[in-house]
This record gives sequence, C-alpha cells and structure tokens, in this order.
Amino acid sequence: CQYNFLHAVKDITEKNNAILIFDEIVTGFRHGNTGAQGYFNVMPDLTCIGKAVANGLPLSVVFGSEEIMRKFPEIFFSLTSAGEALSLAAAKAVLELIKKIDVSKHLNQVGGIVLDGLKKLIIKYELEDVMIAMGYPCYNRYFFKDNEGMRLNSLQLMELWTQEIAKRGILSCETHIMNYSHTNEMANETLNVYDEVLNLIKKKRI
Repeated sequence: CQYNFLHAVKDITEKNNAILIFDEIVTGFRHGNTGAQGYFNVMPDLTCIGKAVANGLPLSVVFGSEEIMRKFPEIFFSLTSAGEALSLAAAKAVLELIKKIDVSKHLNQVGGIVLDGLKKLIIKYELEDVMIAMGYPCYNRYFFKDNEGMRLNSLQLMELWTQEIAKRGILSCETHIMNYSHTNEMANETLNVYDEVLNLIKKKRI
C-alpha cells in the first residue's frame, strides 16, 4: 500500500470518531518488530496478529490503546482454546528471540532475492505484459493477466504455473510470505524452478 493511504484512513477514522483496526496477521514482525504500523508510522486503535507470534502454533493476539483495552473486562468474549498454554510458551520464546535477532532484516534479504530475481526473469522471457511481480521483499506477490498474444488466459496460465512449479517442488499460490527458516539457497533454488517454468510459458506465445 502507498505510504499516504494509511495516514488518510487514520484521518478519516479520527474525524468520524471511529476505531481504526489493523490486521497484521501477515505484516506483523515482517516489517520489523513493530509491524506495518511502525513501518508506515501510523498507530491504529486495535491490532490483530497471529501465526508468526507463536511460530505457527494456534495463537491470536489483540492489542491496542489503553483506553480501548480497559473495556475488555466489561464485555463478554470467549476463546476456544483459552486454557491452552503451549502456544503462549511458544509466543514467549518468539518474542524473546526477535529482541536478539533481526528477523525482519533476514526476511527482506532472502525475500529480495526472490522478488528481484522473478522480476528479472519476467524481463528475460519478455513476459512483462503477461506477468507482474510486486510488493515488499518480506511479503510479495505475483499474478498473470490476460493478453491477446498468449494462447492461454490468465487463469489457465496460473493453473499451468502452479502445476509446473509443484512438479519441481515449489508450492506457491501467488505469494511469497517469507519466514525465518527460508535461506538464500532456497531462494535461488526457487528461482531456478521459476526460470524453467517461465521458459515453458514463453513458448505458449508460439
């Protein structure tokens, strides 16, 4: 999203006395320890995070301004796994770890290899009018678009792409959501697969 967009949204919510809520399930910890709100310097009233905070274990977190959080004891809410403590222990370990390790830097470094590499491959195979790669290194996406010069439409291209990269060991559905386990080697292996498959797609012009 554009930098000014979130600032504009915050202005609108403040003018209308509305609560601004950020869903940072994906962006939380990827754009730094303070998430997208820190990256874009926009503070919401409430924030939702999950998944990454407990290293994939089932845990969701809601946090926000003191004024709003003090309202929770006054309302009824329930949790399916309220008594489950393993995820809380995992979250504690994750939060302690990210204080010591610059996880976001690693995600952007490895993700940058994939994003920049895919953009170069799209140019290499002259598919700029068919495929687009965009986003941030830590979280980026790609998609196909219809083009009269192709024998397949965008949906058929995505089906072909997904099928062929899966045959070669890569599971991806339009996104690269980086995590700390990903390595430079994995990124380069992914690009090798993308190189083969984009060459195949290039031939669909013939």
